[in-house]
Amino acid sequence: MVSGFVTGIAAGSTTIGVSDQYSEPTYTANFCGYNLPSCPVQPATPPGAQGSGTVVDSTPTITGIAPSNWIAGATAQVTFTGQYFGTNTPTVSFSPSAGITYSLLSYNDTQITASVTVASGTPNEQVAITVTNNGYGGQSFNGGQVGQSANSSPAYASVRAPASAQEVTVIAWVNGQAPDLVTLPFGANQSLVTNLNNTSTTCGVEVGLWIAGIPVDLYNATDQAYANDWLVKYSANPAPPNTITPSAQRTAGNFRLINDFGANGGFYQVGKTPDPCGVKFPGLNTVVDWLSKGEASQYMGAYGVSASGKIYVLAEGRVGTAGQKGSATINGGRTVPWIWSVIEFDSSGNATYSDVAVFPTYSVYVNGTLIATYPQTTVAAFVAKDQTYQRTPSQIQ
Repeated sequence: MVSGFVTGIAAGSTTIGVSDQYSEPTYTANFCGYNLPSCPVQPATPPGAQGSGTVVDSTPTITGIAPSNWIAGATAQVTFTGQYFGTNTPTVSFSPSAGITYSLLSYNDTQITASVTVASGTPNEQVAITVTNNGYGGQSFNGGQVGQSANSSPAYASVRAPASAQEVTVIAWVNGQAPDLVTLPFGANQSLVTNLNNTSTTCGVEVGLWIAGIPVDLYNATDQAYANDWLVKYSANPAPPNTITPSAQRTAGNFRLINDFGANGGFYQVGKTPDPCGVKFPGLNTVVDWLSKGEASQYMGAYGVSASGKIYVLAEGRVGTAGQKGSATINGGRTVPWIWSVIEFDSSGNATYSDVAVFPTYSVYVNGTLIATYPQTTVAAFVAKDQTYQRTPSQIQ
């Protein structure tokens, strides 16, 4: 007979087999006399035996929460990492739970991704999060009989809420009437000037060739400056009014970038850049749409708490793919820089909104009323930069 131990490596059910190295026939205890038939023999002991067993489920553990700073009045995609979450639908619990709801996006034994919503008005507080293992493969949690708990020890996240009722909106827009755009650079070659300003066809072809990577009519720095300024001038946005309804302004779409954060709202979006030939020659519908939708950066909508303890939201984007290609052709292959807006609140609800890129114009609204304007730099100062000109969350103070 052989004895030993069985060690489980994962929760669930299994079949356990037991076998001896050998077994021999067993003779009966009958008396066998001389000349009698051979003593009867019982069948040999089976070479092994099998039985069922169950691997005990282990207590779940949370090892990470990302992000771990949650903003009141906003919804975030949160990833919980750890182990032993189960394969049946796990349960995520919060304490205190008032104002916090969630919906599962995906889950497995080591990771849960959920959409977590924190209601407006939820106070600044630390929230304890636990995960409940509800079992594997349709079977309920099986660890209780040996003292394992289906509930993890708590891990923690922080809710940060602006104390002020102000809603701050920052609209980035291109001012086509800025001083450097009223009069375009003098001395550009006449073919460039004529093709951009002659007809819708010549304009569309000229811009289309730049997007295709062909530097037609671009012979020197003056030509480059004229092309850059012309494109910006004729893809400008109308100036936003002195008072706005933030959501309506977002729907209108006349911006390069919009960032809204505060007690009454919260959104961010990169806008479109109008086709400059379509603006110069109204009604033009070229196959070369100069911009279409802009590109949001990887940090678009990033939020958290800065090194100085302020809660922030970052909106960041740049011109779309076609515009990037055209700009690279005009500027000798240089990549396109980013524009951004950072809105911050301190623990008393005081807002900071001056962290913006050098270009374009930024109009700042509090509760829908214009309170500040940051004018754009020259086009030349902006296009001299490249994609390394960017605001990252680690740079926010």
